[in-house]
Amino acid sequence: MNTSVSRKTKVCLRPSPWDILVAALVLALAAALALFFLSRAAGSTEGDLVCTVSQNGRILEEITLTAGSPDQEKRYGDYVVEINHGHIRIKSAPCVGQDCVHTGWIHRSGQSVVCLPGRFVVTLSSPAPADPPFDIVVK
Repeated sequence: MNTSVSRKTKVCLRPSPWDILVAALVLALAAALALFFLSRAAGSTEGDLVCTVSQNGRILEEITLTAGSPDQEKRYGDYVVEINHGHIRIKSAPCVGQDCVHTGWIHRSGQSVVCLPGRFVVTLSSPAPADPPFDIVVK
């Protein structure tokens, strides 16, 4: 059994310049994507939010939330909604699974807490700008 390596066989264990270039491009792309998504997430928490509480498709109340909002509990029938420093959650509900209660606090635009059995929904959204930036779109 011959286990020796001939002198003509060349094993290259060092990375080539192309390997380094590909690795650098992958790292740069990953960093750019991370910055993009982090900047979008950070921008969505700024400013006031409008909390819409609805049941069976009917809006019960709209509340404007700010970072300095006073702590309060609001009751909507059997549901208790808690507001704390611009965060909101369903504190108690009459449903069996308690999924809406276990969802926890929400604080960003686009987030919502839904109780399917009772058709009770708490949604956060950004207020609409008073003056849109353009009047018409032409293609």
